[in-house]
Amino acid sequence: MNNSDTNPLTDSLIYATSMPLSWSVREDGYHESHYIRVAEHNEHVLRCVNLLGEQHRDKVEEESESDLTLMRLEAKINMLLEMVSKLDQRINQIPESSEVKLASAGIEWLCCDSPPAVGSSIWIKLHIDHRIPEAMNIPAQVIAVREESDGLIVAAKFESIGEVVQEQVEKMIFRHHRRMIAQLRVE
Repeated sequence: MNNSDTNPLTDSLIYATSMPLSWSVREDGYHESHYIRVAEHNEHVLRCVNLLGEQHRDKVEEESESDLTLMRLEAKINMLLEMVSKLDQRINQIPESSEVKLASAGIEWLCCDSPPAVGSSIWIKLHIDHRIPEAMNIPAQVIAVREESDGLIVAAKFESIGEVVQEQVEKMIFRHHRRMIAQLRVE
């Protein structure tokens, strides 16, 4: 993983967090139409995540009554989303959270189980936001597995995710990065 040409996290913004992640081996033989359907699903999930991210805005000193009403409505919708997501988590098996570094071209995660083999094609099931009960399914290729003090770190580059999905991932990562900078300025 020392070769920066193969590391999808090099020279890009990274979203480092803990989120539920699982992986499975991706068999050969998927038709291109399957990847298009997966990309459309991932685009839907990311649009929902980015829409929810846009609701977080700074408070303005002079807010109109309609702004306050809208904020209360957004809070109620968020609460409803959280409840539906928790119900979905009880029904479906949500994987354990892993430490993740997400970039628009790939991902690294702390693997507690046995890692996938370097060079293998995998599906990564990633639950981006706890308010969204759906997970992204991301086709990827494992480019490295390295040992660190916390465990094994798996690095994978995304494959056939589609341009729109990549743009939505970049938008989400940029929004997170902007919030982190704003929080540092406040502190």
